[in-house]
Amino acid sequence: MVLVDGWWVGACWLSSYWMIEGSRVYSITIQIPI
Repeated sequence: MVLVDGWWVGACWLSSYWMIEGSRVYSITIQIPI
């Protein structure tokens, strides 16, 4: 099923992308205390 495989690739890419973006924003937030 190409559709299912494509969905899984998109989901994995999105999760890894948000993990990278989240950790980057998280580190920036730590460096700048509120």
